[in-house]
Amino acid sequence: MPGGSLGFSVIVFLAVAFIGIAILLIRRKFVGGELGGSATGRLISSIGLVGLWFLYLLMCILQTFKIGTLGDYSYGIENTKNPNPTCS
Repeated sequence: MPGGSLGFSVIVFLAVAFIGIAILLIRRKFVGGELGGSATGRLISSIGLVGLWFLYLLMCILQTFKIGTLGDYSYGIENTKNPNPTCS
């Protein structure tokens, strides 16, 4: 996997992971635990967490296939090929 793709995946994963942890902490504060509570609360939480997983997959797929503005970012790194083939 190219380094640029891996960096993008890690950043997206960390963002989604922090949102997921925030959901669990909010549930702990208002419901008294990560599991349990009303059926509506459980449904909303599970849809939110599964939605975060799908968001992560979608972002990685868009970046991998260079769809939209999520193409190949070089992060300011220039082409690493030697511009002067006579020098090694």
